[in-house]
Amino acid sequence: MIKNIQSSLLLQRISQQHSFTAGEKKLVDFFEQSYSDLAFSNIEEISLKANVGKSTVTRFVRKLGYSNFADFLKNVRADARLALNSPLGYAIAKEKQADQPAHNIYNHMEQVGRNVRQAIKDNQIEQLNLAAQILGNKKTHLYIVGCATSYALAYTAFLLLRYIRSNVTLLDGDISTLPHRLAGIEKNSALFAISFYRFSSVTQKAVSLFHKTNKPVVLLTDKFSNTELSMSSAHIIAPSEGEHTVFSSRAAGMALIEGMIASIAPASDKHMQSRLEDIENLFDLFGSF
Repeated sequence: MIKNIQSSLLLQRISQQHSFTAGEKKLVDFFEQSYSDLAFSNIEEISLKANVGKSTVTRFVRKLGYSNFADFLKNVRADARLALNSPLGYAIAKEKQADQPAHNIYNHMEQVGRNVRQAIKDNQIEQLNLAAQILGNKKTHLYIVGCATSYALAYTAFLLLRYIRSNVTLLDGDISTLPHRLAGIEKNSALFAISFYRFSSVTQKAVSLFHKTNKPVVLLTDKFSNTELSMSSAHIIAPSEGEHTVFSSRAAGMALIEGMIASIAPASDKHMQSRLEDIENLFDLFGSF
């Protein structure tokens, strides 16, 4: 029996095996220690990280009952989705509530408050200070990335940071144009990655790119299990539990973005004053009010 088996179908299958070769033992150790990574891994990455050949990976997943590696990966991803909160899981598990909109709104606001209070507990002062230092360093070119609802947070962070600094670039999830945007990244660059469940492979690849080239990465996420955490220079945790609603909440994430940017603004007073005047003039030009 394998120790520390997690509640997943894959690891249940492993626990039912009676013996392993030396290569299979390496894979078992890797699967147990890096289970949350598997959904984003290909056969080459698993082979490299477990220090076994690709043929060993293929034989082992067939031994576990999967028809091939593609079938294995499909099932691991499905298993990972079930392990996390989702609108579908909520709909299946939750009986239809009474028609009391105001009551549900109050419940949601209470949950938002709990998430914010939990964020205060989850985030270490050292991590927050380092994140603020990276985001506030105007000598670097700061890139911001996020997909789906994380893109909405990334867009807000981009607009707020533009009040403080000019060298900020917002990346979207369009993989057809990302290579153009990321080609020739300056040596003195940093990444602010916002990655909430469901996690995007596009964001993960952007984080990996900056990490591999030794550029600072600040990660804002809602899960300690996020595989990008190990590649970040500083991380910020924003709980997103939505106990009384179908959807996860992004309110704590937004509060942390606002707080983070507000914290670095005082050091930019003179520069920010000039930018504010420019922005106000442009508001007038375009008739914004």
